[in-house]
Amino acid sequence: MSTRPPLQRRSAAGQRVEQATKRNVNSSATLKELHVLQHPHVDVFRHCGVGKWKKSSKVGMVTSQMDETVKSTVYRIAGSVPAAHYIQMPATGSQSLALSGRYLYVLFRPIASRFFLMHIDLVVADEQIAVRVTLGNVFRCLKATRTWLQLPLPGCNGSQVPGAHSTDIGEMSTDARWTLMCLDCQELLRVYHNRSFSHVKSIRLCANMLVKNVFTSDFDYDHLAIRSKGRGQVKRKSGERLPLPREMSFYLLPGSDWTSHYRYIRLPVSKNEISRGLDHAAVPAPVDTPPRIQTEQGTCLVGHSVSADVKVFADDKDVQPLIAVHQTVEQDSPRHHEQPADPPAQLKCLEPDPMLTLKKVVGFGGGSNKEIFWSLDGSHLFYPCHAVAVSVDVATRRQSHLVGHSDKISCMATNGPTSLLATGQRGAMPAVRLWDLSTGRCCAVFKAHDSELHSLAMSYSGSVLCGVGRDSHHKQMVVVWNTGGALAHGDVKLAARTVTDFDIVRMKIADFDDTRMVSCGRENIRLWRVRNGELRSAPVNLGAYHGVAVNDVTFEGLSGRCMDDPCQQKIFACTSSGLVLQINYQQLRVERVFQVLSPASQPLSGPGDGNQPRGVLSICVNAAFAATGADDGFLRLWPLDFSRVFLEAEHEAPVSSVAISADGLNVCCGTTAGQLGVVDVANRKYSTVTRSHAGDIVSASLNFQHKQLATASHDGTVCIWDAGSFEQLYTFLAPMDRPTVVTFHPRHQCVAVGYASGYVRLFHSKSTSVITEHRCQAAAINGLCFVPSGRRLVSSSQDGSLALFDSEFQVLKPLRTLANTVAKPSVEVARPVGALSASEDGRTMAFVGPTPFIVTVADPLSLNEVLHVDISSVSPMAGQSLDTAVSVHYTPTALGQLLVYTVQGRLLRLAASTGQLLSKIENLHEGPCSALAVSSSGGLMFSAGDRQLRVWDYHMRLDVNYQVSWKLLTFLHRPLQRHPATCSGRW
Repeated sequence: MSTRPPLQRRSAAGQRVEQATKRNVNSSATLKELHVLQHPHVDVFRHCGVGKWKKSSKVGMVTSQMDETVKSTVYRIAGSVPAAHYIQMPATGSQSLALSGRYLYVLFRPIASRFFLMHIDLVVADEQIAVRVTLGNVFRCLKATRTWLQLPLPGCNGSQVPGAHSTDIGEMSTDARWTLMCLDCQELLRVYHNRSFSHVKSIRLCANMLVKNVFTSDFDYDHLAIRSKGRGQVKRKSGERLPLPREMSFYLLPGSDWTSHYRYIRLPVSKNEISRGLDHAAVPAPVDTPPRIQTEQGTCLVGHSVSADVKVFADDKDVQPLIAVHQTVEQDSPRHHEQPADPPAQLKCLEPDPMLTLKKVVGFGGGSNKEIFWSLDGSHLFYPCHAVAVSVDVATRRQSHLVGHSDKISCMATNGPTSLLATGQRGAMPAVRLWDLSTGRCCAVFKAHDSELHSLAMSYSGSVLCGVGRDSHHKQMVVVWNTGGALAHGDVKLAARTVTDFDIVRMKIADFDDTRMVSCGRENIRLWRVRNGELRSAPVNLGAYHGVAVNDVTFEGLSGRCMDDPCQQKIFACTSSGLVLQINYQQLRVERVFQVLSPASQPLSGPGDGNQPRGVLSICVNAAFAATGADDGFLRLWPLDFSRVFLEAEHEAPVSSVAISADGLNVCCGTTAGQLGVVDVANRKYSTVTRSHAGDIVSASLNFQHKQLATASHDGTVCIWDAGSFEQLYTFLAPMDRPTVVTFHPRHQCVAVGYASGYVRLFHSKSTSVITEHRCQAAAINGLCFVPSGRRLVSSSQDGSLALFDSEFQVLKPLRTLANTVAKPSVEVARPVGALSASEDGRTMAFVGPTPFIVTVADPLSLNEVLHVDISSVSPMAGQSLDTAVSVHYTPTALGQLLVYTVQGRLLRLAASTGQLLSKIENLHEGPCSALAVSSSGGLMFSAGDRQLRVWDYHMRLDVNYQVSWKLLTFLHRPLQRHPATCSGRW
């Protein structure tokens, strides 16, 4: 029989915490005030009123009962699906607990032979983004992303974690004792995300468990100290931890042993806890699988002989191998590496942090090419490029970047004074971010749609934001937020929401009224208004034009903020049939129709379709003139009566977006091919802001001597860029063929390109001419490599063949072709572009083949084999098959090593001269590693994989051996420069 929990009086401090939390949880002053009010600890259940369910909520089977073990009222959360039965604190996701205590204590007991979960949202300092920490007995290993951390709780199930006594994987323990879990939030974020802790935002306790209470505190309490002294006061010596407060303690009979009745879990584990030998969880290493045991040189601790891991068929010299792994934080085990010099004792992670900063983004679009905005003074442009929002100074081309999205930006919006910018991303549960453009700080992050967020609109004042996407039933959903408090304290509130069956492609908010909006789509234009928390719309009578597809809509430009009679406001819309509609706002009808584009039967130059009427894709209107962008590639400027064109600019691709500066002196336009340009209306001059490939970049190469960069893309083009300014210099296009790999000649101003047809072409970049071409291989080329002297070029193809060319005198002469020499791509393993690697001294070249288990080292001048290295005997991980090689990479000559990346995410370090295994690193990446590079000093290593660029300590001597940088497709590293040049899927 369940009993109601006794009524508890809330302390004055708890009331002050609640009042401060309601005011603001993001400002630094309030957080400091809350920190003082939460001393020495906070009873979270009492603070949230658990049992009254006003500031907290319960879902599913949640009942209160008296527990005989702890002699207290507890809450039982039970159910077959943990996610459907839980206690949530606070009640809604828009609220925040604002608990700034470093340590989180949870007093709970898992239900025997059942799974349970806990979700704790930790807010990162300065960034105001939440990282969800999920703990439970359903996980077998640790997993971490930018906003999520999954940790198994050893001792509560069979997850294998070092330092924990548990059963086999997949078997739940029947030992369900009351547990005191201590979570060090600050250390957890530092270890796995390299960030600082601000406060706890929310807590969700899911089935199946019994929970007594949750506390937060800045004190690291000793759960055994109070028991060793009885119930009286404990005198604490200097340096000792405080005893556990009475309300945080479990009931224990006098003389009983605490550890025999209860369990203590600490995350992450400290050296002190390890030395005490308590039954608690050690923190897994910051990788996606359980850490491996590290061995000292000459001693193997993993139960098998390491010296037999690699078979070498060239040299019998005995080299003692070493296994290097990602280490756990504050681990007492000895560290060993190839270099005898140890780093300073206080160095635990790579410094400086961050080591890489984003310098420049080359490209426009990626997720959307319809978003361009001018700053109020007309000096800067704002536009998206993949997951980055870019601000560029039009005069100097200097960029600043807003980084934080996890997927491509699909829509953007800004207010009139351009002090606030909203960006939304694509994908499931798309996030919307608000940015303070004066500081570049992210003010708020929120979500409302389930998918396909494709349009954002912000009012002139910035107090209203409207977004259009899809709900869970894939219907159009329009959401309006109140963003008036976003800049001050990150407060964003939902104002209205509605679902509609009408198609919406664009949404705009009127300058004269923040509650009035207009939308357009297929066969409809609608006017919207927010009133009394409801969002309602009315259709515009299109008359004879009811069947047209409307691409864009805008309000008539005003010379000032308001208008004497807003009802006289005009609306302009453009259609796919070449029409511009002028709409009367008050009468909701089409007032005038302008045929700005004639039917395509009249031949006009441009990339438009000659069989269909050409459409207007975008329109922008100010008080003096109108600008339109069409799918024939023309940007046109018109008077407001659209009687003639007084200025136009032709592009190679359809113009998808236009924007007029506030002073009307400049017009910016963007194309579907990723080109961004500005027209000076007064001087009638055109300048290009940026260009980009229309498809994914598959290969890139740097020419150090001439400071040029070459890129090959799926759009069929090879582009040469200036490596300093990143301006596009030349473009090469082979009709009916697609480039797959590109590389520069080491000495001459030539670039070699491999194609899907099997052709290898040599271009002269300055004269933009083809020097020579050969087709020695029948399949697509997947690797090209010049020797450092430039005397030879080697190409590999997907059919496993290898071709050798004489390239000494800027021509290609075929010398030799070998069949079935390189490992062929398979469905499971796709060989990365650039499958060949030449040593820095030019004496050897390495590749994977003839089978995926063999790494071959050959003479690059003749392709005669020097040695074979068989990696098939590398001991596989538990439950995995034999490992195979994916790619090879030579280190600088000073290190003298050959790096081999395998299918199972291992990095094998081999001696370049003998092929002996020196060390291996587990879990470099979860998936394929598309590129590897080592700095000339040998201290740093760069890897690209899992859509991330990582910087590593090459010798793996630190507690946290890598930093996560940007999301990429591939990257290049120039040894003579400190910063690597990076390129993503679209530049």
